[in-house]
Amino acid sequence: MRIPQSLGEFKFWLLLQSPMWDYVCPRCNAVVDEREKICHNCGENIKVPIRVPPMMRKDKKALSDYVHKNIMPWLTPQEYHYLAQYFTIIFSDGFESGNLNAWTGYTTGVTVTSGAAHHGTYKAEIAIPAFELTYIYKFTDTAYMEWYARYYFKMIALPTIDQYRMLIAFGDIDQWLMAAGGIRRINGANKWFICKYKNGVETYVTSASGVDIAANTWICLELHFIVSDTAGAIHLYVNGNIIADLTDTGFDSRGTTNHRNLQTLWIGDVYAQNEEDYTIHADCVVAADIPVGPEVDFAGGAGYLQMAKMILGM
Repeated sequence: MRIPQSLGEFKFWLLLQSPMWDYVCPRCNAVVDEREKICHNCGENIKVPIRVPPMMRKDKKALSDYVHKNIMPWLTPQEYHYLAQYFTIIFSDGFESGNLNAWTGYTTGVTVTSGAAHHGTYKAEIAIPAFELTYIYKFTDTAYMEWYARYYFKMIALPTIDQYRMLIAFGDIDQWLMAAGGIRRINGANKWFICKYKNGVETYVTSASGVDIAANTWICLELHFIVSDTAGAIHLYVNGNIIADLTDTGFDSRGTTNHRNLQTLWIGDVYAQNEEDYTIHADCVVAADIPVGPEVDFAGGAGYLQMAKMILGM
């Protein structure tokens, strides 16, 4: 494929990659396949589906989902790195420097080690004693109202007693915790949880469904948070899939002071409510102004940074 040479060319190229038409059921207006004979939504016997302009061109989320799933995974490394210039990568580190110099700071118990990395040669190893804070953190010079951040983590051993393991967190310049996500063991079952600053209160929510992970397995964990008086939002993604019952939108996430902007990223354990020693490995950290997603199938890069931002003028 010829790489677009300008933003205008890229917008046109992206349009060409999208479907030219959507097809809807004449009875219920559900989107159907062009060849579908029975509507999956209402059971209508479809003789001729109605052809309409693609709905995703009017819906930011639908377009983002389409690009995320159907376009980005098929780009070559050369194409991918070229297109990534159009996005703001706030911070990234794959630890290939062999040190933690890219980070603002870290606690005792964090080292960079070689071997068994998610990508490349090096990964961070975070050894967390019971009831202690152990993490690496990054301050940004710029304050943001919205962040996406993902990294790959691997637990050497899963929790064996009820506890919280807070694995990723966002905060303001004063290190006031505003959003976080991780694993909570409750009543003998491991579940995902989030922490959010909502309507002036630090609020914890645990997913109803269990966590399907194994020890010594790399997991892609992504946290999204919006700071707003009325339109705050939080989402947690695991291996690119949203944890639906942890999603919340339309709340006051700003706090009681006027400087509640996102400027701190933590990786590790920042909660100190883990009731046993444990170790995690961390790799491929990326924070951006749009969804990051899991990595594509070549080493490095920032993942499925979504192309919808340009086509919709976001």
